[in-house]
Amino acid sequence: MQLPVVKVYSDFHCVTRWSRLDNVWTGVPAREIAERAGVKPEAKFRAGARLRLRLDHQRFPLNTS
Repeated sequence: MQLPVVKVYSDFHCVTRWSRLDNVWTGVPAREIAERAGVKPEAKFRAGARLRLRLDHQRFPLNTS
């Protein structure tokens, strides 16, 4: 099984006041991973050792079909 890969172009602005412009990010969309992992539409957060991910289903709805 092959996962889809996307390219995203964006600027990165750090809270310490530096920026890097015109970045190219590639990878598997988090939405795709969440769908395949069976994340429920009512889920709000996923917390890990050093990660807190807000699951914004209004901006990025999961496929429930």
